[in-house]
Amino acid sequence: MYRGADGLFTVYEDDGVSQDYLAGRGTWTRVLWNDAAKRLTIEPGTPRGATNMASRRRFRILVLPDGASKEVVYAGSRVAVGF
Repeated sequence: MYRGADGLFTVYEDDGVSQDYLAGRGTWTRVLWNDAAKRLTIEPGTPRGATNMASRRRFRILVLPDGASKEVVYAGSRVAVGF
């Protein structure tokens, strides 16, 4: 993450093999950065009508230009981390 402004993006993953994505099956993970609070939030980001296949993930977050780094374990439930 780069400091200086708020940010938001969604990571989408599917199984990479089947066409289940056509039925809305996959994993949507929303990542939000609140610059004023220096807080990163990772949460489910499933669109309406889709089936979230959340799985355990380990993210290494690096905040630039400071260089602060933390490892975050995400298991499908909202997690907030301060920097």
